[in-house]
Amino acid sequence: MGAASAAICSGRKKIGGSGFSCDSNLGCRNKSILWERLQPRSVRAEKRLVAAALAAIYQETRIRIDFRSAENGLMSKSWPNSRALRKYRFSETGRPYLITTCCRDREPVFSDIRLGEIVADEIRISDCNCKTYTFAFVVMPDHLHWLFELRPRHDLSEVVRCLKGRSSYRVNTVRQLSGAIWQTGFHDRAVRAGESLETLGNYIIQNPVRAGLVRNVDDYPLWNMMWRRG
Repeated sequence: MGAASAAICSGRKKIGGSGFSCDSNLGCRNKSILWERLQPRSVRAEKRLVAAALAAIYQETRIRIDFRSAENGLMSKSWPNSRALRKYRFSETGRPYLITTCCRDREPVFSDIRLGEIVADEIRISDCNCKTYTFAFVVMPDHLHWLFELRPRHDLSEVVRCLKGRSSYRVNTVRQLSGAIWQTGFHDRAVRAGESLETLGNYIIQNPVRAGLVRNVDDYPLWNMMWRRG
C-alpha cells in the first residue's frame, strides 16, 4: 500500500458490518476495493504505449457494447438516445444500481488512459464521500459502466451528475479544452433482489474483452471489482 493509501486508511473507525470506514476528513471509503491498482504507475512509457494501442484498436473497430435484455441482466441492441432517457427517477437508498453513461457523440475520450483514470478516481471519491458503495466498474473508451449501491440521503441523478461534472472539469483541464464530454442523461437499472452482483460485476468488467480491445481483462487498466484482486 502506498503512502497516499496509508494516509487514507489512517484514523478511521468501522461503521457496522458494511465494509465502510469513516474518516473525519474523507468520510466513508469502501475498503473492499483495491483502489491502489488504479493509482498512476511508475512506468509512464508503458502506459503511453497501451493508450496508443487501445486508441488505434478502438478507432478501427468502433464496437458498441450495449445492454442486453433485463432478463439477461444487461442491455438491448438499440442504444437509447439521451432525449429518450428518463428525466425523473425513483432513487432507493440501499438499492444496487447499474448505470451506463456515454461520451458526447460517442467520442473515445478515455482511450487516453490518463483521462480514464480521472473517472476511476471520481468513483473512488464518490465512495469516500459516502454517496456510493461501488461493486464494479469499467471505463470504456467512450462510455462508463458502474455498479454500485446508493447510500442514504443521496439521489441517483445527483450522484451521476456530480461524477460527470467533476470528471468533465478535470478532463478538460488536462486536455486544455472546454465543453461537455458526456452525453446528456444516463441509462440506469435497479438490480433486483436475488440477482447475483458478482455475476453482474463479472459481465461488466469483461466489456473490453468483448469489444476486442484486449484478450484478457487483466490487460485493461480501467476497471475494478470488489470480488477480484488486481
